[in-house]
Amino acid sequence: MKPISKHIIYIISLIISLSIFYSCEIINPAEPIPSYIRIEKINLLVTDTSSSGQGTRSHKLTDAWVYIDDNPVGAFELPVTFPVLYSGNHRITVRAGIKMNGISSTRTQYPFLTSFTQDADLQSGGTITLDPTVSYFSNTIFDWIEDFEGSGFKFLKSPHGTDTVIKTTTVSSEVFEGLKSGATGLDGSHGLFEAVSSTALNIPKNTPVFLEMNYRCNQEFAVGVYASNSNSPLVSLYINATDDWNKIYVNLSDAVNTTGFNPPFTFFIGMAKDANVAAPVLYIDNLKILHL
Repeated sequence: MKPISKHIIYIISLIISLSIFYSCEIINPAEPIPSYIRIEKINLLVTDTSSSGQGTRSHKLTDAWVYIDDNPVGAFELPVTFPVLYSGNHRITVRAGIKMNGISSTRTQYPFLTSFTQDADLQSGGTITLDPTVSYFSNTIFDWIEDFEGSGFKFLKSPHGTDTVIKTTTVSSEVFEGLKSGATGLDGSHGLFEAVSSTALNIPKNTPVFLEMNYRCNQEFAVGVYASNSNSPLVSLYINATDDWNKIYVNLSDAVNTTGFNPPFTFFIGMAKDANVAAPVLYIDNLKILHL
């Protein structure tokens, strides 16, 4: 038998190497290079900041719910840079999200705000930055707004029993924005506070209903609603203490839609003295109750 030439051995080795290479390419194909989207924050446009309009511009829009060509991409806590497997021209939609009731596990789109849309040219490996601005839908009803800036305010002493009332403060360290905020406090002689809205809230059923509020306090307090045919609160959300001013979005929808309880409703805010807190204080501002 004639020995195999070096030339034939080389060709056979090349064929085997190429076979292995292409087999690997089939098993592990090259991954596509994503493009990236950057969103720092979502802006809120308010056309009328008065208490007879839409109220404060203050917001806590924590999340961006992103869609590309109406296909959901994901919900992202802001600020964020995230990859997408799209390239070329596409329509990007951003909807504003909140932590409902201030709870991280109940993130949701805020149902009263318009979405932001922008056409963008996505490039593999490149990053585009979006600066979304949203506003309240035109059919949003601001049923009740209290910013404490007027000569009076829309709270009454609760008929359900209370030791103290809400007042206004003009001390700059106690005011969130503007000239005034609401304030109340408890001590050894005054252990219970509850105030109710001075006007009836004719909130319709089967619609989203939320409370927006800025607050600062050194112990927990409660918010909720009473129905016209009940002396028991339909919902009581207990809100934790915070050293700094915070913004919360409280879902009142389930309360006002409860079968057997009818409008008008009354909003309440209350606090019972914690034995471990020597001097409980509560500051509030920019309360809005709104629905569609």
